[in-house]
Amino acid sequence: MDSENTFVDTLKSYSSIIVFSLITISFLYWFYENIIKDSSQNNNNIINNNLIYNNNNNSQNNQRQEVRNIKQKMTISINGLLFFNSKVTNDDLPKIYETLDSLSDKYNLFLIVKLENNDEVYKIKDEILEKLEPIIEDNIVYKHRILFCTTNDGLCAMIRSLDPIIHIEFDDYVVINLIRYINEFWFINSKMDKEIKEIHNKIEKDTNNAKLDTKDLMKKIKFYKSIDEMLSKL
Repeated sequence: MDSENTFVDTLKSYSSIIVFSLITISFLYWFYENIIKDSSQNNNNIINNNLIYNNNNNSQNNQRQEVRNIKQKMTISINGLLFFNSKVTNDDLPKIYETLDSLSDKYNLFLIVKLENNDEVYKIKDEILEKLEPIIEDNIVYKHRILFCTTNDGLCAMIRSLDPIIHIEFDDYVVINLIRYINEFWFINSKMDKEIKEIHNKIEKDTNNAKLDTKDLMKKIKFYKSIDEMLSKL
């Protein structure tokens, strides 16, 4: 009798262990399927989404960089275009900004302001930047590409260093001194006929140009009588 009772107790004990084991295994299986597996899948989705996002961002950045790399530089002496020009009024500004916007689609723009001295730079630099704020905010011209100088030689040095494909200028001194180095000038002067002759003569007399053909150098210059004329032909 005792032996039978012991056997029954043992059998019950084993049965309890088996049942507990089955319950444990079922729970572990449920936990894996519903918690660990789902969490792993979610993490994979997050990783994949991040990879897609990063790839898209990298692709867009590469495209922007390619566009920047494709664009040629254009430098503009803006003293006559926006500042220190009594003929340019506030009513003209939207049209000029629109033109700069159009040019920025084709060129990386660099604007150069020539002031009388360093004191003037400190005094009115902020005022000038404020006037240019609309085109800075729209990324037509980046703020670090708005440059200041105080002499014609400094202006020439900046332009030559930037090596633009086109330079827009109002002062014949700059044109004459850089004609050998710059690919193309857009020169604006109300006395165009007189200026053409004077520039031609000065280029011809410049000993640095002695070995160069004056006619070929003159072909580098597009002459305009006014800003409006230049804008109309863009």
